[in-house]
Amino acid sequence: MRPSACRLTLGLGAAWLAASACGPPPPATVQLLVRVLGDEWRDPLKNLGTAERPGSDVELLSLSAGNSQTGEEHTLELPSDLGVSDRQVLGALPIAAGAGWQVTLSGKDRFGFLWALGRSRPFEVPARGSAQVPLMLGIADDFAASGRVEGGLGPFASASLLPDGSVLLVGLGGVFVHEPQAGRVCGEDCLSGERPAPRWLHAAVTLPDGRVFVAGGASASGLLLDDAYLFDGSSRQFLRLRVPGLLPRAGAASVALRNGRVLQVGGLDTAAQPSARAVLIDLSAFVAAEAPPFPGGVSLPAAAMLESGEVLVCGGLGPAGEPSGAAMVYSADGTSARRAADLNSPRGAHSAAPLSDGRVVIFGGLGDGERTLAAPEAFIPTAGASGEFVAVEDTHSRQPLEPRAGHAAVRLESGEVLIVGGENEPLGTPDPGRPGTALKFSPTGEIGDVYHGSFERVGLIPARAGVAAVALPDASVLVAGGARGQRGASFPPREPADWAVGLEVFVRSSARP
Repeated sequence: MRPSACRLTLGLGAAWLAASACGPPPPATVQLLVRVLGDEWRDPLKNLGTAERPGSDVELLSLSAGNSQTGEEHTLELPSDLGVSDRQVLGALPIAAGAGWQVTLSGKDRFGFLWALGRSRPFEVPARGSAQVPLMLGIADDFAASGRVEGGLGPFASASLLPDGSVLLVGLGGVFVHEPQAGRVCGEDCLSGERPAPRWLHAAVTLPDGRVFVAGGASASGLLLDDAYLFDGSSRQFLRLRVPGLLPRAGAASVALRNGRVLQVGGLDTAAQPSARAVLIDLSAFVAAEAPPFPGGVSLPAAAMLESGEVLVCGGLGPAGEPSGAAMVYSADGTSARRAADLNSPRGAHSAAPLSDGRVVIFGGLGDGERTLAAPEAFIPTAGASGEFVAVEDTHSRQPLEPRAGHAAVRLESGEVLIVGGENEPLGTPDPGRPGTALKFSPTGEIGDVYHGSFERVGLIPARAGVAAVALPDASVLVAGGARGQRGASFPPREPADWAVGLEVFVRSSARP
């Protein structure tokens, strides 16, 4: 029997858009709560523009509801003649009870360009009762404020997605949970158990069961930590672990394997020297065992999981800060490894993001003489062999890409990669007010010995190094932490004013019409 249809309506009220309606029988209700992102003083359906692209008001809204399981889609277009304080019903869509629904609200200007955009995470419409569906609305391909951590989270913190769509934040500023869809940040008031002490350069990985493993790192004074914790997002509780064989480590590459174990490679050891040691942490037995070592001691290497479940680990900074070009491919269970081809450009503090075609894009980092790089390259895996690194050619602007190190790279649901944050002048005088642009990399594929793709400059965000970023269920990206300061003796910056306090959400748009 076909599920009864409900009617989803959309209205606007104050800082939240809210709507409800569903015709009987049965008496089901769908309520859509749309959080308007951005500064309170500007209309969220207007775009002030950037230096590269003029701003333009949104004149047409489009409300769409789609079901990924049944293929059912409904769309309604309506004029955007409202303000944030208005209360009016905008439109209604019939949707059937069942799982797999997702709602999109978008807005175009008079030229047809997409500016305002919001998506819900997938949800289920009940046959009876009600469903409340949060959705965030911001400016497409741009950043908007989502919250703030008083005093700042600090550089090289972590942001880990929890099953309910909230994010666990761990850094020098403390431990918090952020709910992007509501804009709330909580700490001691919502967390239980033994919370980790403030730290940076630690491991924080989401396990297959949704829990988050947090371990190691360094304190603000530089003390290396050897503790470990499990965080359960449903109960908001930390559990401290005893893991024999887990030694103090900061700045290692850490990856959760598909079998539930955690692989850690490199990082600073107890002598504050880059280590080649790799460990495999079994959280079912709470023990750490040796894994094949990296070719040399490194800190801040990068890692990415391949389609096969194997893990690529590459680059890093050696004892004298020199960049490494070494790369290893670890087996899916972490017990074996093979030497991969060397990077074309040795680097550390870089990013490695897996692509939807099975390749991995490498970007930025510190090269020789602590010089920041862009130098994008792609790793082409080969089953049972070393694979190869090939250059990436930018087919978009052909303009030089801004170098950066200490940034984050996140693959979007569209297959694109967002590259955000980082420092492009690590030894220069910092400028806390300088805005930084993000890059959106759209892969094309291999042509001969070169990998092609386009780098598009998108959005503006306060310049910061050592950022953390994580993809959210509604296809946006949360950016947290980072410091506005220079590297060297003053890094991490000790002054709270040098730590970024804002939590920003990047509202992704895959294309402009």
